[in-house]
Amino acid sequence: MKNLKDKGLLIFGGVVIVLIAGLLIYARIQSQRTIAIQPNADLLFYSSACPHCIKVEDFLKDNKADTKMVYQKLEVDFSQSNKELLLAKQKACGYTAENNLGAIPFLFTKNGVCFSGDEEIISYFKTQLGL
Repeated sequence: MKNLKDKGLLIFGGVVIVLIAGLLIYARIQSQRTIAIQPNADLLFYSSACPHCIKVEDFLKDNKADTKMVYQKLEVDFSQSNKELLLAKQKACGYTAENNLGAIPFLFTKNGVCFSGDEEIISYFKTQLGL
């Protein structure tokens, strides 16, 4: 009986290791993926774990913004290229390490204007949507 229990624990441990390795490989692949930037689109940088980002996303869904204007959502948690683009756009707007560099949510408009935080971004979208 003890031998059977030990085999079960060994199999369980092996499965856990394989799952963790798979998740790490998947995250690595995702972080190296490059997404084409849509021309003439506002760029919304976000994280699915960010409560302020979720507020913006809920606003956009509730108002069906994707059917009324062109914007592109760029997730920064698992994409190194999106993180690098976020930092480049923020630096172009004068952000520094002392001044919210890397902060999300962040919107870079097609006209090169920057908005940071849920309130500023939602206000911009309200104006664009005529609300």
